[in-house]
Amino acid sequence: AYHGLDDRPLQEKLSQIMRAACPSLSWPAPHCANGTILSSPRRIGFASRFFHDHSVGRLMIGLLTHLHDSSGCHIHLFHTAPPEQDPIQREIESRADRVVILPDSLQAAREAIAEARLDVLFYPDIGMDPVTYFLAQARLAPIQCATWGHPVTTGISTIDYYLSCDAAEPSDADDHYTEKLVRLGGLPFSYRRPPIPEPIGSRDDFGLPKKATIYFLAQNLFKIHPDMDETLGKILKEDPAGRIMLLDGQDQNWSNILAKRFAESIGDDANRIIFLPRQNHENYMRLLALSDVSLDSFPFCGGNTTYQALAVGTPVVTLPGNFLRGRLSLAIYKHMGLMECVAANREDFAYLALRLGKDHEFRTVITEKIKNNANLIFDDLIFLHDARDFLLKIKPLSQS
Repeated sequence: AYHGLDDRPLQEKLSQIMRAACPSLSWPAPHCANGTILSSPRRIGFASRFFHDHSVGRLMIGLLTHLHDSSGCHIHLFHTAPPEQDPIQREIESRADRVVILPDSLQAAREAIAEARLDVLFYPDIGMDPVTYFLAQARLAPIQCATWGHPVTTGISTIDYYLSCDAAEPSDADDHYTEKLVRLGGLPFSYRRPPIPEPIGSRDDFGLPKKATIYFLAQNLFKIHPDMDETLGKILKEDPAGRIMLLDGQDQNWSNILAKRFAESIGDDANRIIFLPRQNHENYMRLLALSDVSLDSFPFCGGNTTYQALAVGTPVVTLPGNFLRGRLSLAIYKHMGLMECVAANREDFAYLALRLGKDHEFRTVITEKIKNNANLIFDDLIFLHDARDFLLKIKPLSQS
């Protein structure tokens, strides 16, 4: 998904290869094989490895809460592995009528889901976990859907619908999905405003230079595409006080590989690229607040990171791509009515980053606009209403 090209042909072929190699992947739940009679209240299942303090957990908690507070459904939560114990995990589980930790065996896991006789099975992040990828090959509910916890088509014929954000999709988006694309209103999910740590602290706490311009590229390292290197080099060349800051990868070797690449592609200026150790969430938010500019990655942009940076008032420079996964920040800025930080191309990305970094007056104006409009992008009810109505009213494709 991170190479920036159309993944639909690859995803379709991958699923076809898997099914050809292992036909039992297409196992149907008994209640799906005997015709479709939807329940009332509707039984809706959610399956993921990431229902805890993770980007997927933070994205899903608003929808699960909204469904829980609505009448007309029972929520079944399926963990594909024993979940991490944290406040978000506990809150998510409190929204469910039933919580199941699935067994290790694929067939036993399928049977455990089938026992719930679901009407709808919702996978938030197919492609991020092998268990949900293989579960999705089976027909475990009459209606099966995915969404942008992993923002690319699944390529799986048993996934009927893909729930997306209309404001983040290009005009030809239907061609990018094997599923029937559902363009929901509002923002990409209803994101809860993250709390700002108190106190914010200072750059000294992290060993950062006080007078430097800090450009924070706050993304997982595997999202830093080589197409970004020239742009990052331009920022460093034209701002001698600039420092580009990243956080180490989950594997330290990722940082070493990327630093070596920067040294080759950027040259001596790469000495001003800083890798900090991975941080807890509060310190990560402090770093966002202490930075001058947040650099969005391209062609695969941020989602959580954009919400988090804007929550602390730090401007995010983004370059929209050709697919959903490169246009989430664009949708957020559209909703704010603030397009000054949306770049037209790579050269414009560098120009905007440098203007924000070096022109204090311009950055102050943009920061004030962000602070004045940030409330518009959190706890978005439009998305919640649209997603709830879809899940409660949608019929199987065969009946649509």
